[in-house]
Amino acid sequence: VIYDNGKKGEMGTEREVHIFKKGTSNWELWEQVIGGVLPSEHGGLLGDPFAEIGIERGCIVIEHFGGSRWKWNYTHRFRHQNEQWELIGATIGSSANCEYAEIWDYNLSNGKIEYTKEGMECEEQITSVEDQKAQFEHISDPKPTLDGFYPGNNELKLSEENTFYF
Repeated sequence: VIYDNGKKGEMGTEREVHIFKKGTSNWELWEQVIGGVLPSEHGGLLGDPFAEIGIERGCIVIEHFGGSRWKWNYTHRFRHQNEQWELIGATIGSSANCEYAEIWDYNLSNGKIEYTKEGMECEEQITSVEDQKAQFEHISDPKPTLDGFYPGNNELKLSEENTFYF
């Protein structure tokens, strides 16, 4: 469950993640963390960037979306392991109509990173961007944890030309 905790910051209200687990007869608060969810006004012209939280294959999945002319989206996957909620996957996308779209897909469990860049066609213009695909490897140890994690604020420089933020 995501809560606005009422603390105002530069980018809006801070969020908390409350994680519940099924007890013998009721749902019980298991963990409470500040992290993993962007503040309420971090989405640019599109407003609140928080899109969705869910559980998939035992992982907490948190999605964000924002921007103005350039749109961006984040999907982060956290799995409970090593007695904490560790980031195991990050998919970062950005695009602008009639220009191009980029996707970085980072599997922190095995260190594999896939990058794609695709040009877009529009009635008004055709982009000159060439489609690109690349693969990288980077082992993140220790892995970021949900507690204190700020989406999009984690730099990963793979080479002089290839840096992304997750």
